[in-house]
Amino acid sequence: LSIPAVITIVCLSVFYFIIHRKLKVLNQILIASSEISAGRLFVNPLKEGKDEFGLLALSLNKINDDFRALFHDLKDTSHSISTSSYELSALTEQTTTTSEEIGNALNEISKGSVSQASDIESTSQKASDLQANITNMTEGSNAIIQLTEGCVNAVQAGKDSMIGLQVSNKENANMLDQISLGITTL
Repeated sequence: LSIPAVITIVCLSVFYFIIHRKLKVLNQILIASSEISAGRLFVNPLKEGKDEFGLLALSLNKINDDFRALFHDLKDTSHSISTSSYELSALTEQTTTTSEEIGNALNEISKGSVSQASDIESTSQKASDLQANITNMTEGSNAIIQLTEGCVNAVQAGKDSMIGLQVSNKENANMLDQISLGITTL
């Protein structure tokens, strides 16, 4: 063999190994981008470098890491909303039960007032006792009314919070759809 032929064979061999390494990296990048576009966010990190393929691998690794973080944040937010919704539902149920008990107590107080009013006619002593009882009942009624108003306000606040949580959940669902669409278009 002549020297130019040997140099040509050596150059072609070196060129083949360089191109083979670049194509191997490019193939890994194509596989990773296909995995990410298919929605599989847990792709093994690509080997990064200073050339164009290495920078592309760096960008894909960053995109994949960002998607994972966003996915975990959305999952945590969804779980928090679900927990808050459950707690709010329990609070609403307790408030409803309290309101019913207050209504029953008011009914009992009302029945007691009617009974005491009929006893007033029998004696003046009973009238004096009834006056004291009515004063006590009025104070109790006022306290119950205040409690009822507080319960009504708490129920309204609970409803408002539930509406806010539903809106937030819908926004999160829309964001997930947009992210999924973005991932699909990658």
